[in-house]
Amino acid sequence: MVATIILIILCFAIAFGATALLMPPIVVILKTCRLFDRPVARSTHKNAKLKGAGWAVIPVCLVLITSLMMAYQLPLSFYLLPASALLLMLISWQDDLCHMCPGKRFLVQVIVVGLAILALPYQGYIFQGFLPIWLDRAIAFFALLWFTNLYNFMDGIDGLTAMQSIFLGAAIAFILMLTQPMIDTIWPAYGMIIAGASAAFLVWNWYPARIFIGDVGAVPLGLLLGWYLLFLACQGQIWPACMLPLYYCFDATITLVRRLKQGHKPWEAHRFFFFQAPIPHKYSQEKVVLFVLLQNVFLLICAVLVSMGSLFSEELPAILAAGFSVLGLLSYFESKRQ
Repeated sequence: MVATIILIILCFAIAFGATALLMPPIVVILKTCRLFDRPVARSTHKNAKLKGAGWAVIPVCLVLITSLMMAYQLPLSFYLLPASALLLMLISWQDDLCHMCPGKRFLVQVIVVGLAILALPYQGYIFQGFLPIWLDRAIAFFALLWFTNLYNFMDGIDGLTAMQSIFLGAAIAFILMLTQPMIDTIWPAYGMIIAGASAAFLVWNWYPARIFIGDVGAVPLGLLLGWYLLFLACQGQIWPACMLPLYYCFDATITLVRRLKQGHKPWEAHRFFFFQAPIPHKYSQEKVVLFVLLQNVFLLICAVLVSMGSLFSEELPAILAAGFSVLGLLSYFESKRQ
């Protein structure tokens, strides 16, 4: 356990340091290319901001994760994950440069997510064998496809994506170490790599942000973290895997359903997410991010309680508390909309 803790701290520090070193030259390149996100009616920022910080975050994550896979001599199927994330990063960069046709972009995402699903451990079932493997993997595919997109959808205010990535990477790593003490060290280290790189980005993205991560960063982060949640479920922790990202999932899904009922196209940008409701009328962006962080901490506490339970009757109170607390925060945010 001591060796594991030392390795994950080292991975966090290396990811943080490498991303921090990459950020200044990436900023210079992006300024030279004049790649700015200019404010429009739906924006929460008032001045043009650089976008494309994903070029510092994602390569660091992929290089370190791939290096660990090689060091631990994992089966070749696992390498489909970093390869998928790399392909998704390149496609998303094209979308940052010149908006791609939504249909073409979605088709690429379907292929990439399918490859990432093949990287899941074959012996691991999301639903622990209650469903046949083909159905288990089909549900995992659609869940990962949606999570990859919602992660990008929720990238709407300064600091939110960076904070959520730090939280999910560290929280999943913690649950794995708590419930699977004999698991290969690579898997807790995986989450801490993402957390470390995201922490370095947060320095640049905290309100007022100097740079945005862009689709080139948010979309592959959604894939990497969504896959990590599925991996956690494969270790017998499906409830914690569902609970940790609950705020993001509820906010994005409820908002999408409401907009579809109103006749809007799902890929159109907007300002109708719950976390956007109090901005700028009631709260600043950093206060909203702190609200979501506090909610996440409560979700982690509930997830830990569930992971230590042996009977569903023991787990149910924590599951209900997690769900109702998120609905309560969404309702509170919505009450501030003007």
